[in-house]
Amino acid sequence: MDLIQGTFKKLIFRPISILILFIAEALYCANLWPSKDEKYVRFIVSCCICFAFLCVYSIIVFSLKRLPKAPKNKLGVLFVFHAETDELFADAKFNIIENFKSVSDKFKISFVPICINANSIKDYSNGNKALMVKLLHKTNCMFSVDIIYQVDNAKNENKYALKINIGTLHPVFDEKQNKFLIGEMNRVAKPITFQKFDREQKLDKLNVTALHLNFAAKYIIALVYILIEDYEISDVLLKDLYEQLPQGENWFFESIKKAYYISCCGMEAYYNKKYVDTKDIKYLDKSEDYLFKMNDMYPNTYPYHLDMSYIQFVKYRNVYKAQQHIMTCKKLAVDDRWVYSDAFLSAYRNENLVVIARKYEKAINTSYNIVDIIEFIEDVLTTEPEKDILHLPLAMLYNATDDTKLSIIHADEFLKSYNYVKLDKYLKKKIDAIKKKRCMGCKIIDCGVCDKTA
Repeated sequence: MDLIQGTFKKLIFRPISILILFIAEALYCANLWPSKDEKYVRFIVSCCICFAFLCVYSIIVFSLKRLPKAPKNKLGVLFVFHAETDELFADAKFNIIENFKSVSDKFKISFVPICINANSIKDYSNGNKALMVKLLHKTNCMFSVDIIYQVDNAKNENKYALKINIGTLHPVFDEKQNKFLIGEMNRVAKPITFQKFDREQKLDKLNVTALHLNFAAKYIIALVYILIEDYEISDVLLKDLYEQLPQGENWFFESIKKAYYISCCGMEAYYNKKYVDTKDIKYLDKSEDYLFKMNDMYPNTYPYHLDMSYIQFVKYRNVYKAQQHIMTCKKLAVDDRWVYSDAFLSAYRNENLVVIARKYEKAINTSYNIVDIIEFIEDVLTTEPEKDILHLPLAMLYNATDDTKLSIIHADEFLKSYNYVKLDKYLKKKIDAIKKKRCMGCKIIDCGVCDKTA
């Protein structure tokens, strides 16, 4: 009897059962084939009923076979349960997934747990990475979590064993990024990788497991969005974790802190760019807020001082404080981006012309984007046209980009306020190098006719 029940359970609502049903119905209908004296009505009606039943049964089988899928606008996490019985699968699904959902629903960005019984996807859950990637695509999930749930006795459950492995990651990153993410995924899941407990401990253990899985999922998905530079989502996810987990009371708090710092850096840069594009001061305010957050987490970092120098000048026109931040950057010497800021502040403060020119000569040899620097200086000149000394760095910068026309225009503008005769030899040499690019034939700027530009 048990053998028959077991066989029935294995066959019911499986694709193979459609073929078995078809053969059974075909034999049944064949048995109703009328003799010469009988009418075909009963046979035709029976065939129609059997066909309709077969169609309905096939639809049910394939709908049950169809994989669940996370909505496109949600973050899906695929849970693959390896359970000895359907009852054990249902028990684990309820205790872990429902708890996972109850926790994630409290967050501004929730995760959709997609739960699958490994017995229903044997083609996928055999360790084949390519097939698991295909499964992630089909279920629209970011990554998979394998959960092995066992009991000592299926009929008399007293001892439980729970094993959790972070499985496959969606293949949207290069090899180095994949290695980093998988390493982090396995690291944050380590405390719940293997657990043994008895019936009395069951609910507490599964509740804690669900909570930890939620934290781990949130952290990993935030890392994913950092890697694709979508900082708005990573900021929300990590902010919740950072504020929810008190410092020192959670073993992976430092990892969250580092990730949140990187996310804040991304958001600060994002709002800086928004300000440059729109000149709306509210974006500069938000950028400053993120700088304060960054400094609260890790005080006196190079990015903080570099961008706070920008804020102090653009928002407050506090040249002194801006210069103090740049001097700190110089001491930290993480990279050479501070060189341009130092050169600009020297020019804005009307320091010695030779000093300014030498600083810009040094800055031009760095890796910074000259076009961005030019746009910044031109914006300052638009609001403060009396700062005519800024025409000197503009002439040098345009000359470095091989824009003959604009470099000569700014050199001429500079000489309207500063007498060429009184200039230092070094500066005269720089100005001459720019102005000699004037068309040697027509004596006009960049004529494009006689092709005699030096």
